[in-house]
Amino acid sequence: MPKTEGPWSNRLTALPDSAWHEALLALIAGQVSTATGRAESATLDPAAPWRRLGVYREVAERLRAGLAEATGLDLPATLFFDQPSPRAVAEYLRSRLLGTAAPAGDEPAGAAAEAPATGPAPAVQEPIAIVGAACRLPGGADSPEALWRLVDEGRDAIGGLPDDRGWDLDALYDPDPGHHGTAYTRHGGFLPGIDQFDPAFFGISPREAKALDPQQRLLLEVSWEAMERAGIDPHGLRGSRTGVFAGVSLQDYGPAWHEAPEEAQGQMLTGNALGVMAGRVAYTFGFEGPALTVDTQCSSSLVAVHLAGQALRSGEADLALAGGVTLMSTPGMLLEFSRKRGLAPDGRCKAFSVDADGTGWAEGAGVLLLERLSDARRNGHRVLAVVRGTAINQDGASNGLTAPNGPSQQRLIRLALANAGLRPSDVDAVEAHGTGTALGDPIEAQALIAVYGRQRPAGRPLHLGSLKSNIGHPQAAAGVAGIIKMTEAMRHGVLPRTLHVREPSPHVDWSAGDVRLLTEPVPWSRAGRPRRAAVSAFGVSGTNAHVVLEEAPDTEPPAAAAPVPLVLSGRTGEALRQQADRVGTYLAERPELAPLDVGFTLAGRARFEHRAVAVTGDRERLLGQLAALAADRSAAGLVSGAVRPALRHGGPRGKLAVLFTGQGSQRPGMGRGLHAAYAVFARALDEVCARVDPHLERPLRDVMFAADGSPEAALLHHTAYAQPALFAHETALFRLVESWGLRPDLLAGHSIGELTAAHVAGVLSLDDACRLVAARGRLMQSCRAGGAMVAVRAGVDEVRESLAGTEGRVTVAAVNGPLATVIAGDADEVTRIAETWAAAGRKTRRLEVSHAFHSPHMDGMLDAFAEVAGGVTYHPPALAVVSTLTGEPVGERELCAPEYWVRQVREPVRFLDAVRRLHAEGAGGYLELGPDAVLSALTPGCLPAEPDGTPPVVAAAARAGRPEAVTLLTALAELHVHGVPLDLRAPYEGSDATHVELPTYAFQRRRYWLDRPAAAPTARRRPRRAEPVDLRYRVEWRPLGPEQPPASDALTGVWPLLTPPVGVDEELVGRLSWVVERLGGEVVRVPLSAEDADRSRVAEMVEKRVLAEGGRVGGVLSLLALDTEPHPEHPVLTRGAALTCALSQALADLAVAAPLWCVTRGGVRAGEGEPAPDPRQALVWGLGRTLALERPDGWGGLVDVPAEVDDESLGWLGVALTAPAGEDQLAARPTGPLVPRLVPAGAAPAAAEPWRPRGTVLVTGGTGALGAEAARWLAANGASRLVLTSRRGMDAPGAQELLAELGASGAQVTVVACDVSDRAQLAGLLDSLPADQPLTGVVHAAGVGGRLAPLTEVAPDEFAATLAGKVAGAVHLDELLAERGVTLEAFVLYSSISGVWGSAGQAAYGAGNAFLDALASRRVAGGLAATAVSFGPWAEAGMGVEPGLRDFLRERGLPPLDPTVAGALLWESVSRGEHGVIVADVDWDRFLPLFTAARPGRFFAELSAAARPETTDAMPAEEGGSSSRPRPADLAALPEAERARRLLDLVRGEAAAILGHAAPEDVDPERRFLELGFDSLASVELRGRLVAATGLTLATPVVFEHPTAGQLARHLGELTVRAASAARRAEQAERPSFGVRDLYRQACGMGKFAEGVDLLRAAAKLRPTFRTAEEFGPVEPVRLASGPAQPVLICLPSMVAPSGPHNFARLALHLHGLRDVHALPHPGFGDDELLPATSDLVVDLHAAAIQRAFPDSRVALAGYSSGGWLAHAVAARLEASGGAPDAVVLLDTWFPKDRIPEEQIEGQLRGIAVNDQAYALMTEAQVTAQGAYLDLFDGWQPTAVNAPVVLVRAGERMPQAPSDEAAGEGRWTTAWEVEHDTIEAVGNHQTMMNEHAESTARALHRWLDGNRA
Repeated sequence: MPKTEGPWSNRLTALPDSAWHEALLALIAGQVSTATGRAESATLDPAAPWRRLGVYREVAERLRAGLAEATGLDLPATLFFDQPSPRAVAEYLRSRLLGTAAPAGDEPAGAAAEAPATGPAPAVQEPIAIVGAACRLPGGADSPEALWRLVDEGRDAIGGLPDDRGWDLDALYDPDPGHHGTAYTRHGGFLPGIDQFDPAFFGISPREAKALDPQQRLLLEVSWEAMERAGIDPHGLRGSRTGVFAGVSLQDYGPAWHEAPEEAQGQMLTGNALGVMAGRVAYTFGFEGPALTVDTQCSSSLVAVHLAGQALRSGEADLALAGGVTLMSTPGMLLEFSRKRGLAPDGRCKAFSVDADGTGWAEGAGVLLLERLSDARRNGHRVLAVVRGTAINQDGASNGLTAPNGPSQQRLIRLALANAGLRPSDVDAVEAHGTGTALGDPIEAQALIAVYGRQRPAGRPLHLGSLKSNIGHPQAAAGVAGIIKMTEAMRHGVLPRTLHVREPSPHVDWSAGDVRLLTEPVPWSRAGRPRRAAVSAFGVSGTNAHVVLEEAPDTEPPAAAAPVPLVLSGRTGEALRQQADRVGTYLAERPELAPLDVGFTLAGRARFEHRAVAVTGDRERLLGQLAALAADRSAAGLVSGAVRPALRHGGPRGKLAVLFTGQGSQRPGMGRGLHAAYAVFARALDEVCARVDPHLERPLRDVMFAADGSPEAALLHHTAYAQPALFAHETALFRLVESWGLRPDLLAGHSIGELTAAHVAGVLSLDDACRLVAARGRLMQSCRAGGAMVAVRAGVDEVRESLAGTEGRVTVAAVNGPLATVIAGDADEVTRIAETWAAAGRKTRRLEVSHAFHSPHMDGMLDAFAEVAGGVTYHPPALAVVSTLTGEPVGERELCAPEYWVRQVREPVRFLDAVRRLHAEGAGGYLELGPDAVLSALTPGCLPAEPDGTPPVVAAAARAGRPEAVTLLTALAELHVHGVPLDLRAPYEGSDATHVELPTYAFQRRRYWLDRPAAAPTARRRPRRAEPVDLRYRVEWRPLGPEQPPASDALTGVWPLLTPPVGVDEELVGRLSWVVERLGGEVVRVPLSAEDADRSRVAEMVEKRVLAEGGRVGGVLSLLALDTEPHPEHPVLTRGAALTCALSQALADLAVAAPLWCVTRGGVRAGEGEPAPDPRQALVWGLGRTLALERPDGWGGLVDVPAEVDDESLGWLGVALTAPAGEDQLAARPTGPLVPRLVPAGAAPAAAEPWRPRGTVLVTGGTGALGAEAARWLAANGASRLVLTSRRGMDAPGAQELLAELGASGAQVTVVACDVSDRAQLAGLLDSLPADQPLTGVVHAAGVGGRLAPLTEVAPDEFAATLAGKVAGAVHLDELLAERGVTLEAFVLYSSISGVWGSAGQAAYGAGNAFLDALASRRVAGGLAATAVSFGPWAEAGMGVEPGLRDFLRERGLPPLDPTVAGALLWESVSRGEHGVIVADVDWDRFLPLFTAARPGRFFAELSAAARPETTDAMPAEEGGSSSRPRPADLAALPEAERARRLLDLVRGEAAAILGHAAPEDVDPERRFLELGFDSLASVELRGRLVAATGLTLATPVVFEHPTAGQLARHLGELTVRAASAARRAEQAERPSFGVRDLYRQACGMGKFAEGVDLLRAAAKLRPTFRTAEEFGPVEPVRLASGPAQPVLICLPSMVAPSGPHNFARLALHLHGLRDVHALPHPGFGDDELLPATSDLVVDLHAAAIQRAFPDSRVALAGYSSGGWLAHAVAARLEASGGAPDAVVLLDTWFPKDRIPEEQIEGQLRGIAVNDQAYALMTEAQVTAQGAYLDLFDGWQPTAVNAPVVLVRAGERMPQAPSDEAAGEGRWTTAWEVEHDTIEAVGNHQTMMNEHAESTARALHRWLDGNRA
């Protein structure tokens, strides 16, 4: 810097260095004194900011002028902002006067300015690509293109103030800047319609939308548009590392939170807090990268871009949304800046102009989608521009918080350039902050001149402009708006002009550098390098940001392409039509846009429920299609429709079936168009042809592509070529659609098409398939000619009748539909039959075929084809195939058998059956792959009508005479618009399509706006009243209501059974395994040792034994708790509890979500007569109740069994595993399962005499909050001596104060340091107590809650430490007092509700408290004193102390207990000798929905309304339900369609009310509730409303289990019918019944047995019968047990109802593990079964079943009671047919020598009929079958058998009748004399098979073993 000559420069030169500083400060001080008029300014603080010295505005200008005059220097207007203190100005003046080094930030021009910038660099020097951009800015700039048009045309977007926000515009304006409460401008850049929003699009309810800050709403929309414009489907980013960086600056929407209207309360935090802004976007789209809301005021969006770039470079994010938003909901900013006089009166920013007079406020939003440049290129994303470098910094202690600072700006720019690796001259233009203020603009301009303006190449000035001159200052969105503007400018090659610059500001030395204002548009040339620009933004906070941009590289123009699919979609039909209109209008204005690029761009966007696909390659046709769609008209090539949720998400009718066409569909040229258009098809077709050509005389492709009419084309109709051609075409077509993302669920093929299905399913390799297909065609071609095929419009049965007499000449060849049958055979006979049908008026059509396929004409080729089929290799199918040979699904057994393919040539094609089976398998969409549409025309007629009338989705990939590519794309479009997933980008591969700008989604906006209320809302609920009696609860056990026996498939999958080292014997494990397997589970044993109590070891064992096998885990059954030995390292824990903890942690680590069921023995006392619970087992109950909350999806429940596990209890344990009625806590007892219920305890009777402490009372944990509270009560109520313990004794906090307080009461108090978990320390303390004051009471308050953490984060040491004080201390007290013979008056345990119903994050604490409850119960049972009270949180203890946790619990419905009230209830319980009392203050209406939301249960089911808090006002009618609403019975009585409509209306109406919709129609019945805006609380509310409306019992998670209104309504329909049916049954049960079973029971109960049997016989005669085994079908054995011993035992049940395999359940239980046991049900005893017409049919069916199922096994037959006769008869039948049963077992079957009186037999049968359990199993079918069998076997006589016979006879036999009273004429047993062994069984006829089944089983097993040959 050159020296300035003058007086002051000379003076400074003469001064020594130490003096110049003081001289200049003195000059400045004097000038300050003059300028301010204050003498004291002559002595000033040289470091003080100017504003503190009173230097600002006019004073600053006077001071600058004075200094300039005194020094002779031309001083800049920004002097005091650039140099913020007197010392800084002094240094500046010295440098100017003497020409010395400039202060930092004012570096002189020179070589250094052009050197590559250095400084901090990013960790990864990689540019960031802008791949998407969207904006909403004033002047209609709702897209980057619209913004460009605005600036390119030089438009001014400033307008008047908005009239849609409730502002009083007249009162708001006053031209006087000093007038309070007004603004002196009426202008700005405002966005219209900020009150409008489309909440449903984003899954937000209308109610929440109203509470949502419009800035959040706008940011959501613009973020969506940025991704949409980038061609990226946001749905595909869910779960990705996509970041969100949102810049904000203002929050003024709506009322204060405490004044919000009631419907908005609860939504204001997330809806109205700026910090939620970025999180809202991330949550809505499911992003999992960083989400930061940035508030640095005006620089926010550029800072967001900077942070996003850092996250991308560091790898924290792979994509990032960055931008900003500002909306002014109130005029607050106008008022604030009016007071500061910072606004331009006309609302316009006159950036850098001489007449700049303030800023003009504006609104807006802008979002960029950023990606690492390398990733963008690799992913094929279009790059709009490149962010080369960014930087941010702070002004620091400048001249005021809001004042800009030039040197800081210079440092910022240099840092950004350094990060970009660029020189200043590499940048062509700067989009300035440029707000139009007289001060800020000059500071910014001078900083730009200092860095960018010097040493620039000649003719290349830095161009300077500001978008704010067009749109105003959009605050937090300003920076990102500038980036979008400069990106568009680079793309268009023009720098647009800046408005309102009358002439450049005189406060800037424009001559100091080559910087030019853009007062006119300037062409922007590249000059051999990319265009570059920079953008600045400076926040009022002092945070500055600078971004350096570079243009994206050019791309090649795309080539023309074939027809393409152009897809549009919308959340609603109206949105779809509007989208079509917007895109059509946009394309019409831009003729340069080609369908190829438009389709490619649209294919990358999200797909919604309403869809349309236009298939075309012609631009004009596309415009016509879009116009038709917008007008809701049809057009050629346009397919539209609504998604069927099942096809999109899976479910009933949700599968896609692919059908492969058969012979006759071939056509010349087939595949030629697809071969030319798609490389995938071409490669696949060429590959097939290359493999099949060696088997043909002519190349297959030549034949296929030959011109129609040519000799080569004629070959295509020869079978030898037709079949390989069809196979080749269909295989290639499948590979093509597969490459486009089509994934079929089911396959079927017509004749030759089935071979294609087998190949694509993986059964045949391509080589083998080609060999087999070629042989098939060649051999069929070689068959005899002279055949014919005719299609007849008639059903197959009637056609078969017409073929009578033509056997061997004509046959049915295909059944293509209900009235579509094809016959084939000799031509003359076929012609004759066809003429007969035609004469009858039936349509017939002769098929153009060379042979009579699928007829006897094919017989000559079958052997040769069998030889070929036998020579190929088959593989199991990878896709499901439905056979057109059998009409059923086929697997490896059929498809891999050569004979199957031989039959497939000869037998009829059962296409009708196959399609119906596809429908039964769940198909809802059908795609035909073949050269012509044949099967797709037949399929609809084969399908049954859907209940709702919905037609099937059927499409054909090709049609003769139509362009192949168009037809294929149209077919796929038909599937896709109905929901079938497809990758519609795939058809564009290899086409050079490029991404182009298109209109974004047409949001369907409505008004949502919160006005500020005139007064705060009044609360609807009054404060809760909780009287002491209302705080008391208890747990009672109830019998589980009557349940149907669980089905045999109630359990599924693999069930690991974990066993401990001790506590479980092999017998129990085997019996329990049998129970699980009988219910459908597959048991895998996982034995654990004591050393396995480690999560990693358990996980390893489970993974190795269970998961490695690949089976699906259906549940986990743990017997670990039965090991009650102490853990070696943590004796406070049992080994079983430690193993259970490790198991739960291991399952979580393995992500096993199957339910874990834990079995305990004696862990609960479920009835008065039961022993006290074992505390060691109860500990696991406390643990399990917490696990249910922490891992709701991975928890099954708790089941307690008695000490001796009898068969009944074991059976009920099996029932428990099915979670009957949602129960997850059960006690399995012989009489049935019991379940716990929390009930109000009510007021207990007053104690005869309140307990008063005397003598010595020991209080453990006595210095803690609870212990101290107890000590105070004890001291006040008579205790003469108190001994308080704590680990730290008198060093415990508050111990001194407590001692003094208690001492004042007169009690003798001692505080002792004693760890009660240390047995020796506690023993020493007890021994030290003086004998003259004996110990009379103990209060155990020691223990800690531990930290709040899920069990998965808790190590065994920590778990044990939490238990130590509470559990170990209690155990030691109990044992040591017993050892010393101390008898106490009171033994008080402080327990917690965490042990009663669990507490998430407190597994150990809950377990410990459950232990205490059980310990108290055990002491009481032993005659010892004990009181345990399970408390809720206390206000001054434990969790109630910490304010945050206390408030959290209160919000969840658990307000803390008043210590005085809680203490009083405790001592009342002590006085009454109570234990097991729960004391808690619970707001049930708030607590239960939240507590049970994730894990419903029945524990709280009996809490009545009386237990819930009262409200002052009655609930409104719409919330409380209406008496006019129909009962389930009323709804069930409606026709199905009407019932479905009514229930859907109900669900939609209630959902609309909850969400805040205006009408039920606004709730889309097929959109998921979560997408509609439901959260867990809303789901609970909807459930409650539906319960009130219908009276149905609904599970808590019903809304999540049935996640759409349609699905929920259908579920309600099912429940309604079920409830109505149950109500009818209950009603019938209350009045005399008149069904056959009921009348039979009544007759037996009245002693009229004979009449009852006659009734059964008569009723049986009315049932239909079968007369051949084929009519009934095969009887299938039911496996009951497994084991290695031979022979297999086959059981036949009694012929008396209830009859079935269940007769042998208990017997099989005890044979499980020993031998296989199966049972055969009798035909006719099942519902809807035919009865046998003869007894021989029964015997034949059973014999055939045994021969079929056990061809290679030795068998023994066993029959119970009358089933013994059948067992004997079946054995005889087997021997007659060459079989040889090992033995016949007669289980208490009566012999003729058993002279049993008639009345005894009748008494037995009568007893069965009136037994409740037996009667529950009887059905109408059972009792009438009994009557039939009585007749069938009346007079039946046995036939001798060779097999040994054993009679297992009940030891308690019926009384014997004298010989003259023996059963006489007509009795079955009179002539039955059988040689047999006899085994005496324990019990009578019934109990030997039930209670004594184990003894019976053992005896039978020994006899069978001893009888082996």
